[in-house]
Amino acid sequence: MAPPERRSWGRTPSTSPKALHGGPAQGGLRPVVRPQQGAIDDAVAEVVEAKCECCGMSEECTPQYIRRVRDRFCGRWVCGLCSEAVKEEVEKKGVGREEAVGTHMSVCARFNSFGRTYPVLYQAEAMREMLKRSNSRSKSTSPRDKATPG
Repeated sequence: MAPPERRSWGRTPSTSPKALHGGPAQGGLRPVVRPQQGAIDDAVAEVVEAKCECCGMSEECTPQYIRRVRDRFCGRWVCGLCSEAVKEEVEKKGVGREEAVGTHMSVCARFNSFGRTYPVLYQAEAMREMLKRSNSRSKSTSPRDKATPG
């Protein structure tokens, strides 16, 4: 049996004077359902700790949320930060979500094995990669620049 619900009266999002001063029939006030304390305790009891399969960070989540994340990211649990990185990878490179998850997981694995042990070397390697990318982008692709003088 579900616990009894408490009701209180709250305002609707509308800000028109008629809506603010009218009763429930006019859309002014509407009942807001708030769960009893027992229902809140049950929801808190369902919280479990989930460890990100990419970076290893742990978050407290409900099993329903964990299922939704796993459905979205090819059966893998990824934290909020890694999920944003995967979304950005999908948008920037136009790859599929599964490929983006794999790419991000390899970056995280590399960082966790090397970057945490030698942070200065990891930063130097990252700067080297960044300079390589910027150098390749700055080269001209014009056919005129590639033609030999003659």
